[in-house]
Amino acid sequence: MTRRPGILAVVVVVLVSFLYLPLIVVALYAFNGGSNLSWPLHGLGFRWFRVLFSDPGFSSAFKTSAEVAVVVAFTSTAIATAAALVFTRVQSVLMRALQGLALVPAMLPPLFLAIALFTAMDLFKIQPGFGPIVVGHL
Repeated sequence: MTRRPGILAVVVVVLVSFLYLPLIVVALYAFNGGSNLSWPLHGLGFRWFRVLFSDPGFSSAFKTSAEVAVVVAFTSTAIATAAALVFTRVQSVLMRALQGLALVPAMLPPLFLAIALFTAMDLFKIQPGFGPIVVGHL
């Protein structure tokens, strides 16, 4: 028995289009070879990428982001592996509570965590830098 697409299928297609269509448009404009962002596109090229990567502010921020990503990836992997070993080998009420507490950040939207981090940094007068960024991501 085959079913025809119902209202749910239409809603899913509309929502997925709503989410991905802007990304597709931005990607198309990123490869626009013209000097302005107008439609129709004036050929394909990497002009806008050259402009972006030649900006010293962007290059510095990109380098910092890459360094933070590498440090956070390795550190969080080590912490998560150690936590998984402890949670699976030690059975107690305290371990179950700690495991539940460890899952809280995954359940909160990242925007809430960012606002809380910035508020705490302001409250405790912590200056932004590489260390606080790494700790905030962890």
